[in-house]
Amino acid sequence: MNVYAPTKAAWHIDRIADLRAGRQAVPVSIQLIPSDYCNQDCSYCAYRASDGLSVAEFGGPDKAGKHTHNPLRMIPTAKLREILKDAADLGVKSVTWTGGGEPTAHPDHMELFEYALDLGLECSMNTNGVVLRAGWQDVLPRFTYVRFSFDGSTAEEYAAIRQVPLNSFQKVLGNIAAVVNEVKARDTACVVGVGYIVTPQYHASTSRAVELLRDTGVDYARLASMQSTNGSAVYGDQLDAARSSVNSACNLARPGFDVVNLFDTALGKRMSDPFCGFQQFVLYVGGNQKIYRCCYVAYSQVGDIGDLKTQSLRQWFESQAKHDAIDSFDARSCDSCPLMEKNEAILAMLNPPPHVNFV
Repeated sequence: MNVYAPTKAAWHIDRIADLRAGRQAVPVSIQLIPSDYCNQDCSYCAYRASDGLSVAEFGGPDKAGKHTHNPLRMIPTAKLREILKDAADLGVKSVTWTGGGEPTAHPDHMELFEYALDLGLECSMNTNGVVLRAGWQDVLPRFTYVRFSFDGSTAEEYAAIRQVPLNSFQKVLGNIAAVVNEVKARDTACVVGVGYIVTPQYHASTSRAVELLRDTGVDYARLASMQSTNGSAVYGDQLDAARSSVNSACNLARPGFDVVNLFDTALGKRMSDPFCGFQQFVLYVGGNQKIYRCCYVAYSQVGDIGDLKTQSLRQWFESQAKHDAIDSFDARSCDSCPLMEKNEAILAMLNPPPHVNFV
């Protein structure tokens, strides 16, 4: 089964029914960014690279008060607990702890993970895997999935892409294997995978990297392209070669280990219809406490639809301002839409074809 299937919204028929009736739906999931600070500096980062999709309004002050593209900005713990409680009460089903920055950089992340799980919210995490705080063994195996962000087949490649010391490579590989082994020991349903960004400089080593990751015991490696305001041009004359490297790496799939090819999913995609259904299924809450339509327009004016610094999630959700922001949006205003297939699937469910009762 494809966990990235664009038809997953069909399993939330209550939300589809709301949209068909002209009502705005309670989101199924929230992407929650507890920290805008990151302990790595990936060259392709959508929030820090000069051509990143979310760089426009991401920057902020460092410890000394100077402007930086790696701001020391985190959602206060009490506010995060409030957001989680409101989400559970509204009927949100899941939370993805992600970034922005690195979610484990928040000093209270373990406490917050447990709080969310105890509220009945399914949890997942996207992490660079540098930090495994004491007690993780009792918490992470309870997650629906943990996806590590990892690039490069050698310590030198990894360090060059992520601007980190050479020893980070083996440390993160060890942490990935540790989580895999703990999930197996506890026999939970948690899926452990890796998100791998294929870069123009190091695409030729993709297969070697996938073999390395397969040896850690992860369930899958997801291969994706860089997200840039320059689109596919960021690959220059290496685009076809990078695509070929990805296709070769896909041959390394084995029973119990998938290689998921998402390289072309986001390249050159743009909505032709004004309706954006995805923004009603998944909300993105940034480390600056603002709410965005999705991760691809986070920290931008086109994505900004709310601010939780002066109101609760419930207050925002029930406000006329929220209703107007979503209802008036034209999806064609986005320069690109990596979520186009999901949006089109939602749109199709709202507009049945002719003779729909003749299946």
